[in-house]
Amino acid sequence: MEYSGVNDKGSGPQRQSRAPGQSLRVIGEAKDVGGGFRGVLNVDYITSLAYRLTFTDNFMQAVTSEVHQTGFLTKNFDAYSLNFFASRYQNFLTAQLVPGNSIIIRQTPGVDFSGIDRQVGNSSFYFAFDFSAAGVGRTQPGFVTPQLSTRLDFHPEITLRTKPFLGFHLTPTLGLDATHYGTSLNAPNQGVNRLLGDFSVDLRPPSFEKVFARPHWGRRFKHVIEPDIRYRLVRAHDAENLLDVVRYDRLDIFAETNEIEYSLTNSLLSRKETSKGEKPQARELISWRISQKYYFDPTFGGALVPGQRVVFDPTISLTGFAFAQGRRLSPIVSVLKLAPSSHYDTELRADMDPAGGGVLNAGITSNLRRGPAGLSFTDFFINRTAALSTPIAPTGSLAALPSFHLLGAMASYGNSSRKGFSGAVGLNYNLAQRIAHQAVSQLSYNFGCLALDFEFIRFALGTLRRENQFRIAISLANMGSFGNLKPRERLY
Repeated sequence: MEYSGVNDKGSGPQRQSRAPGQSLRVIGEAKDVGGGFRGVLNVDYITSLAYRLTFTDNFMQAVTSEVHQTGFLTKNFDAYSLNFFASRYQNFLTAQLVPGNSIIIRQTPGVDFSGIDRQVGNSSFYFAFDFSAAGVGRTQPGFVTPQLSTRLDFHPEITLRTKPFLGFHLTPTLGLDATHYGTSLNAPNQGVNRLLGDFSVDLRPPSFEKVFARPHWGRRFKHVIEPDIRYRLVRAHDAENLLDVVRYDRLDIFAETNEIEYSLTNSLLSRKETSKGEKPQARELISWRISQKYYFDPTFGGALVPGQRVVFDPTISLTGFAFAQGRRLSPIVSVLKLAPSSHYDTELRADMDPAGGGVLNAGITSNLRRGPAGLSFTDFFINRTAALSTPIAPTGSLAALPSFHLLGAMASYGNSSRKGFSGAVGLNYNLAQRIAHQAVSQLSYNFGCLALDFEFIRFALGTLRRENQFRIAISLANMGSFGNLKPRERLY
């Protein structure tokens, strides 16, 4: 457990920039608490975002506006899972020390009981279900629910696994989602019931495969092209009730939809040649998947309201980047994965405008490790996105909207737990604003029973924080460390 607090009163012209607050961090796990249950506790709590921005020594934590407090007990047996949980989520909307500057969502207490697909007798049908009950509450500027209100949800579904026909695999699924809410968005905040029917069909045509007869570089190669088509239809018993549902988590963002998703995956696999006739496991060298959705009903049953930004399940199930709603065609989502060796891997994701507007959003994660040296970087680019508003028929140029471009890089050498020199250097750079938000370097020398650690770090987080820090620590084997550089804050 870690606790810290600062009574920052400020002085002189900086008095308005004061950032008092407290933080609490608790992480715990018990593999067996009795009866076959496993317990986990993960608490991250702060009193203000200004405090975190000003006094946190970790860049990724300093710029995160969300905090989570979660605890649960879980037990898995046969094909079933039983969970008891409690959680609190808080997202700060501003760093200013004013009342009501955050969104708070509570789920306390809660229970979830689910079962994965199980065959019904000797038939081709498979049944699965999920039941949950929780006390939920939400608080945000201009809107407050009761501290805790009831939410009961039951979701059974049945899947038919048919035999292949001419290489085609057809898998239909029929599900029902019945939910009762103790409160709602309607005027008297009365309870509301939601009943959804969900029907989907997954059609997988035959894949195209080619195994290259001649080996290259001691490997055999195989090229696979896999198409996939999935149709989904969701209808509500009373569509108007969907607009009255308070949104606590993903369970509450379902909407009516009539859509089809199609994708194409190209993969190149390799396997080492052996003289003993053994067949080692094949590994994927390159994988490229392109997918898109077509919405027969781009308003999701009338749930899309002009000028309001609302997240629906039919949109977030395709890509992690928000995109303009109200169009029939979603962005074209491209996911390219490269892993030519065990020392290197890269994943590149990009959302492209189907109307020819170029790349809307992109992200790349790459890692290189060779012996004691390592290099990794991430880059996220959000450009010309229309997700800032939700018009029914989007108009105007997307190029006029803001873009964001963030780069994170890290280079390391050696390992601080082994004798000799080791070190790492990192940078978080905003390419759109041309600002290095953080630069950090660490150097360590391990004598065996004694290690010396040094760190330099610079923060540039707007008006709240611009400073340089120097930290040092002395570590003794099997005893601990002395200084202000903690082991958990190491970069490598």
